[in-house]
Amino acid sequence: ESLELDIMQCLDWKLSPPTPVSFIANFVPLICVHLEDTEVERITKEAAFFAELSVCMYLFNFVKPSSIAVASILCGLESLHLPDSEKVVLDFKAAVHKATGLDANAGGVQRCKRILRELQLNAM
Repeated sequence: ESLELDIMQCLDWKLSPPTPVSFIANFVPLICVHLEDTEVERITKEAAFFAELSVCMYLFNFVKPSSIAVASILCGLESLHLPDSEKVVLDFKAAVHKATGLDANAGGVQRCKRILRELQLNAM
C-alpha cells in the first residue's frame, strides 16, 4: 500500500479511471467462445463506436463506464445481426453477470442501450 501511495503521489494523483472502451476490451472475450475471430473484431469495433457516441451526451457522465460498455456491446451485437444472436446475447449477459455481478438486464444498462441506439439513428 505504501508503494502504491508513493506512485500516486509521484504522479500527482493524475490517474485515469477505466473508460467504457477499456471495459469493452475486457468484456468481449466473454463471448469469444461462440464466435469467429472476424465476428469478434466486428463486435469490438461496433461496441467502440457506440461507446464513443456516449461522449455526445452529458447524461453519460453519471453512468458507470462498465454499464456503458455492456450497453455498447449489446448494441453492437444487435446491429451486426449475427447467426444465433439471441443465444449469443443471453450467453454474454450471463457471463458478464457471473464475472462481475453486473446485471445487463438492469434498468440503467437498458436505458443506456436505448439512448445509444437513438444517438446512432440521429447520427445517420
